[in-house]
Amino acid sequence: MRVKEATVQHAENFCAKRGMGIQPLDQTISWGVEDASGKLTKGASVWLQFKCVQAIDPSAEL
Repeated sequence: MRVKEATVQHAENFCAKRGMGIQPLDQTISWGVEDASGKLTKGASVWLQFKCVQAIDPSAEL
């Protein structure tokens, strides 16, 4: 699993344990950096800001 997908999945699981859904607010992705020889000098990273929200029941009347 890729870094971004794993991070989003972790957030979804966090909210699901509380019976809620996820609302992403902001994210930053930095890709890995290689030097001239192709050696990875900095790994990829993801920062995700989110909040847990009540899931909307589509069968509920407005």
